[in-house]
Amino acid sequence: MIDYILEITIPTGNPPLEEHVRGLLFLSASTGDILLEDDWFHVISAFFDSPEDRARFLEEIAVVEGLETRSVDQPRQDWLELYQQTLEPMLIGRRFIVAPERRLLEGEPGDRIPIVIPQERAFGTGSHETTALCLEMLEAMDLAGRNCLDIGTGSALLAIAMVRLEAARVVACDNDVDTLGLVSGNLKRNSISSDRLLHFVGSLEAIRGARFSLATMNIIPEVIIPLLPDAIRLLEEDAALIVSGILTTRREDVVAAARLHGLKLEREASRGEWWCGQLKRVPEAGRA
Repeated sequence: MIDYILEITIPTGNPPLEEHVRGLLFLSASTGDILLEDDWFHVISAFFDSPEDRARFLEEIAVVEGLETRSVDQPRQDWLELYQQTLEPMLIGRRFIVAPERRLLEGEPGDRIPIVIPQERAFGTGSHETTALCLEMLEAMDLAGRNCLDIGTGSALLAIAMVRLEAARVVACDNDVDTLGLVSGNLKRNSISSDRLLHFVGSLEAIRGARFSLATMNIIPEVIIPLLPDAIRLLEEDAALIVSGILTTRREDVVAAARLHGLKLEREASRGEWWCGQLKRVPEAGRA
């Protein structure tokens, strides 16, 4: 098997350009990417299953100024095998501990909530600031007995965290068919049954007759903002919506769009160049 890689070089200090590239990658046929940083450049290595997929994306970003690109073909590596042995459990917030294997949790603090999520390219494992910020928002909330929704679930890490925080029922959805096997495996690793966490591949339009008191969207602004109307349709009055995957430079865009749809910002946090916000649905009677 061959990985068809497109290396995209972006000058350091240009977060909007990097975010634009990541947004295009999210909507492309890329199977994942990795980021290397130094003082002068950020290099995104995007992986494709075929040279044709890579060529189509290269043609798409050819009009974007300020980028340098290089195509590389290399034998596909087992990233899980390469990196799993060097990983250690991650302590996230005050309550969570996330590890790629259960054996790594042996001897770790027993007062933390354990979650087992293997390292998989292109899916959330808790190591990125955006996911950690979401977990820290969740751990401060009382989810006991509540129905929750994780939009764009990826590895289902946030959905699993909701179950661990005693949510009554969690629905996790993603439009990527590759999440089917990934989420199924992660539910087994964490001993979570389908009556507590239901996962499906599809859009929010598939959810009918259900309302949620909490939803999470850890994606990117280009996806979050258009999805706000569909997400709000599924929220109860006074429900919370946690949004992440957002550069601090895009905070105002997301907050303004949320306000137009009857959401107000209640809490926020940032780490490095990333921002996370907890929004609240304002009852019709309470809107100005």
